[in-house]
Amino acid sequence: MDISRSVDYLHQIITQKEVDEVHVLPPETVLSEDIVNLCPLELGQLGIPGNILKILYSNLYHKTLAASAATQCADTSKWSLVLLLTNPNCLVFWNLRKKLCIQGVISLDEERLVSRLILKLHPKSSATFEHRRWLMTQLNMEDTLLSEELELCTLTADRYYSNYYSWSHRLFCVTHHSSKQIWRAELDRMRKWREMNVSQYCVFSYCQYLLSQLGLQPDDLAYEYSDVCELIDLYPGHQSLWYHRFVLVPNYSSIFH
Repeated sequence: MDISRSVDYLHQIITQKEVDEVHVLPPETVLSEDIVNLCPLELGQLGIPGNILKILYSNLYHKTLAASAATQCADTSKWSLVLLLTNPNCLVFWNLRKKLCIQGVISLDEERLVSRLILKLHPKSSATFEHRRWLMTQLNMEDTLLSEELELCTLTADRYYSNYYSWSHRLFCVTHHSSKQIWRAELDRMRKWREMNVSQYCVFSYCQYLLSQLGLQPDDLAYEYSDVCELIDLYPGHQSLWYHRFVLVPNYSSIFH
């Protein structure tokens, strides 16, 4: 298998927005020279055999580390992308890509695309979420960008149970928007989402934050208390519901009694 051609092919189809999601496939027993056949791309879904990723990682790891200390290396953007598909929590590779972004070698839009693909494949990658936050500081946090981040947080929370890193990133996003309209929309969305995820306390803790940002309004507290009581009736064995009610009771009682 031609390592250089394989790296060029993966980098090209990913950065040209041909790939919507990456999947790790079972190992290939016969490694032909044709990387296109080894890594099928159908309807935006790219499949890469696990042993192909392992071969690429072992070939690229040390020379990427060596190149990261050098002032210039044209291939580091390609190498680091492929390496991060396998090991997204290596901060050295993300820091290298930060440097390349600052130098203008990698565009911020390309980096948003790459990090999004990696989070779809590795939804609990703390280093990738940290890199997304760095990207957000380099861009104006417009409503479209915020919507994209919140959508990504929902996707990663769906894919990994009690995904602390996803919820922390979501909190970071809304904290940087002092808008009651955004907090209200988020609270409505999360009330629907938690109905299908009653055992995840992260969403209830996040709702408590939104309620506090909205000023603990009596109508909000009344709805919240009534809703959690209904959920407890339906799912009495879930500790997350009881703990959410425990947090609500002091505020609810002080307003209504």
